Amino acid sequence: MAAELKEVKNQVNDDIVSLLKSALRDAEAGNLQSLVLCGLDGNRNVVSGYHCKGRQFTLIGALRVLEREIIDDQLPLSAPSATE
Repeated sequence: MAAELKEVKNQVNDDIVSLLKSALRDAEAGNLQSLVLCGLDGNRNVVSGYHCKGRQFTLIGALRVLEREIIDDQLPLSAPSATE
């Protein structure tokens, strides 16, 4: 089991770079007032942080929606029926 865990080489993830650049543009334009950041590095270490300028409960609600989206993305498109 331990042999299966391998260090991931640092590779640029264009999707993450694009997402961060978009958030930075919004922040620099004054359109982004609160932000939650959560990620995993190549060694599966959690990288996280947040800044919340008011409306904390709205931000927490958005996190709940995102949590559901992440879980849904990992589920198979069709669940097996109870008879299978």
